[in-house]
Order: sequence, then structure tokens, then C-alpha cells
Amino acid sequence: MKVPPIATNIIGSFPLANTRANFARAIDDQVTAGLDFVSYPQLADMNLMFLEPLVDGATIRHEGERFVITQDFQPAVTKEVRRWVEEAHELLRAKKGIIPLKSCVTGPFTLSSMLQIEGAENKPFPAGYLDLVVEHPWVIEKLAGYVHRICARYSMLSSIVSVDEPFLSVLVGKRRSILELSMSRAQATDLIAEALDEALHGVRSIPSMHVCGGIGRQLAEVLLGTSARIISHEFSGMERNFESYKPDEPESYSKILSVGVVSTKPTDDPEGVEPTALVERRMEGAIRRYGVDNVAFSPDCGFRPLGDLLGEQEGYALAVRKVGTLANAKGNVAARLGLVAVEKR
Repeated sequence: MKVPPIATNIIGSFPLANTRANFARAIDDQVTAGLDFVSYPQLADMNLMFLEPLVDGATIRHEGERFVITQDFQPAVTKEVRRWVEEAHELLRAKKGIIPLKSCVTGPFTLSSMLQIEGAENKPFPAGYLDLVVEHPWVIEKLAGYVHRICARYSMLSSIVSVDEPFLSVLVGKRRSILELSMSRAQATDLIAEALDEALHGVRSIPSMHVCGGIGRQLAEVLLGTSARIISHEFSGMERNFESYKPDEPESYSKILSVGVVSTKPTDDPEGVEPTALVERRMEGAIRRYGVDNVAFSPDCGFRPLGDLLGEQEGYALAVRKVGTLANAKGNVAARLGLVAVEKR
């Protein structure tokens, strides 16, 4: 499947309790809004979703905020991890028309930030993380393979599979990578790029990557060099991220830049949502910079933190309003550009 011009999608998480009824509700509300790609709703912590099902008490166990692993750790794709995509696929099949599914999996570097080697000294960040990656390279290798296998399963039922790596904007700063404290820049770049591509090569549909936070030029260059077809970042709350991607780069690297045009925080506007006209201006600015065929649009990040800020009911209501604003703004911009708009479902 091709990605249509200025397609809309979300990052995935919602501020709802993790129940099947809420899972179906979040699917329905995305369909009603008219998004071009509907995401399976992530209703739990993005790390726990993919690590907790692996706990066996021997090779991996959950202790406090960390998961302790041994060298015998062999992560396999469990039924629980497969279930989210299978259920979303079935729910969408029951709808009228063909509704493409987007599925998300947490990437190897973000997952690794939750791990500790059994018997290793518990050092503060970044020393502890450097020990994990440099002294135990098998950790990233095994996690990249794990994500690869999940991506392969997800892409059987999904039009887009996104590897989500929020930790990368911490690992690779504006000036240099934390890994450069223990290795050269070239070595650090190769380590990151190889792990990301191992994960992404599992995707048989459209491979995507999402990294939130500030994106420096060094990280942008790494991501442009990966096999990801779509690269997603926050832009509405961090406009300096535009500086990291030159106007001609998405097209020259055969990428689509998914531009965050809706904040995932309450704004000072009525009902906490930025005006549709403002979102349209953000879209049109990205189109002018990168070209209509080289951009998609999304919120800046996931909506799950709204639950902590506002509570479940109010937080979810705000998330739905923001998704609706995203879809409505895209429809208005598409009409002005003469593009065929997706019918409201």
C-alpha cells in the first residue's frame, strides 16, 4: 500500500484503563474522526507492554522499576503481544470499507533503558546504560531481534508498523551521542543504525519510526539512513526540529516526514485544543517546506499522559477532540490543494 499525500495518523497511546471495551472504544473514535490510518490503542506503558509478557522468573524478572535479565534471556513474541494487533484487525474488518491499520512496537533502545544485567553494579545514568550497551552488546542484539520478529508478525495485518524510540532523543543529543563517552562517533552511529535497521527489516509493509523530543542533526542523519519509510517527530511544540531536516531531504532519501501538528498537552485555547485554522497553517508550512508528497500529519506524541494531567474521562475527551481537529484540518487543506479527501466514515 502507498501512503497517500498528507495522510493522518496517531502515535498510539490513549489515557484509558486497559480494558477490551476501551480498546474497541478508541478504535471506534479514530474511525469516526476519519483518520487515514487507525492505530491499535496502546492503553498501558509502552515498555511494560513488551517486557512484562516475557517475565519467566529465571532469565528475566521485574524488580521495582527495572527488569533484571541474565545472558540466557531469549525474548519471544508472546500471544499477549500478538493479541493487540489481531483484535484491532478484527474490529476494523467489521467496519464498512477498508480502513488501514497502523501498529506500534517499542524499539530496542527504549526497551533497553528499562533493563539491568543480573549481578551488575547498579550505576546511575548514563554510566549504567553505557555499561549495559558497551560491556554487554548482546542485549541490544537480542532486543533488536525481538522487535524484528514482532514487526514481522504485525506487518501481516498492518499497513504501517512503527518502531517507537522516544529514548533515542535522550541517547543522541544535539551535539553528540551519550555513547561517544565510550566509543567514537562513527562507532556509535553504526551501533544505533544497525540495531534500528535490524528491527525495521522485520516490517513487510510500510516501516515507520517515531522519536519524540528534540531532534538534533546527528540523529536526523541516522534516521534518514535507515530503512524507515516514514519518520515521525513532534513539531508543534518543538519547531526547531524543522532545522534538522533540510527541505530536499525527505524526497532525496525517499522518506515521508510525519509532522506533529497537534500538541498532546492541553492548550490555552477553548476546550484545550488549538484552533483548526492554526493546525491547517502548520500543515501548509510543512507542505511548503518539504512538498505535498513527502509529509504526513500526526499529533506530537501519544495521548496517555493526559490521563495523569486531567484524569481518564476528561483526558480521553480532550484526546478525541484533538484527533478530530487533526482530521478536520487535513480535510480542509486537502480540499484547498485539490486532493481527493477521505470520506467521513
